[in-house]
Amino acid sequence: MPTPKAKKNVSFIPLVLGLIMLIHVVSEDNSLSIILYLYSAILMIFVIMIVPVRKRVSADILRQEQNPDIKVQVDKLSMAWITFSLVVTVVTAAVVWVSKA
Repeated sequence: MPTPKAKKNVSFIPLVLGLIMLIHVVSEDNSLSIILYLYSAILMIFVIMIVPVRKRVSADILRQEQNPDIKVQVDKLSMAWITFSLVVTVVTAAVVWVSKA
């Protein structure tokens, strides 16, 4: 993330997600191991999607913030990677989930 505000906002995702899942464990009487699997899978999906293309995405965001009057075109390679990796990781997590059940 190119700006300190964006870095701070993104850093709250694991905490908020963890609290939501903890509340879900208590309210729905689900197994803690199931919730930990989901928590880990969701966070890994974000990492796998963003880390390989973070420089390109950050550059696009910074360019847009510096020039708000012009529309910065989305990098097609980054979007292709994010879409592909999202589909593959969600399918993989679902397959592992079903095979363990």
